[in-house]
Amino acid sequence: MSKINFRETMTIDELRAFIPAVGEDITVVVQSEPGCGKTSLLAMIATDNGDKWRKAGDDYPDDKYDYIYVDCPVKDMADIGMTIPNHSTKTLEYYVASLFKMDNGKPKYVLLDEVMKAPKLMQVIYTRMMLERTVGDTPLPEADGLKSVVFATSNNASDKVGDGMLAHAGNRVCIVPMAKPTVPEWLTWASDNGVSRITRTFVKMFPRCLASYKDGDQDDNPYIFHPNKSALSFCSPRSLYKADK
Repeated sequence: MSKINFRETMTIDELRAFIPAVGEDITVVVQSEPGCGKTSLLAMIATDNGDKWRKAGDDYPDDKYDYIYVDCPVKDMADIGMTIPNHSTKTLEYYVASLFKMDNGKPKYVLLDEVMKAPKLMQVIYTRMMLERTVGDTPLPEADGLKSVVFATSNNASDKVGDGMLAHAGNRVCIVPMAKPTVPEWLTWASDNGVSRITRTFVKMFPRCLASYKDGDQDDNPYIFHPNKSALSFCSPRSLYKADK
């Protein structure tokens, strides 16, 4: 594992090393303001593991792990699992949803995306998953010395976009703020991912477009997300990439 320097925030490259290093025992919850790329950590970790996964729903039998994306705000209890009657024993058995691919016995990387926006009832289910590595009453698989890993993402509470977690749940996880990419970091990524020279030049000429409202003295910044302003459109690493298209 590469050396990690602990500060108030961690970069996305540090997090892609940190999550696998501690994830078998500790659930990392990554927080950042909107559009900074935290959801892409799942694909990055798959690449670092030498696996082929690229998007939700793909299935590669030779991968060491299954990579499970859970869009927490839109999931209900039946999307995770249900109790089904067993008529022979006259009991109820818990059946896990096919989303988790529990039938193949392969260890999982589970991303609970936007977990702090989930309804409170669902947060109880996700809390147990983060703490005990189970889906309902069913443990996530282990195989060939590899354990399943659960990590999560959400926005900062100060972003005022509906994120919240009960204190006893927050005490069970490792909450890590993720830094926005710097201009040089984003330009390197953009060059590697086919972003046009026009968009890259704009970012280089107007570096304030990647500033954070947390940096201070940004009230007059016309580009960025700010929780005290009502603009639906704003500049972020994600929106820059989409606008480039």
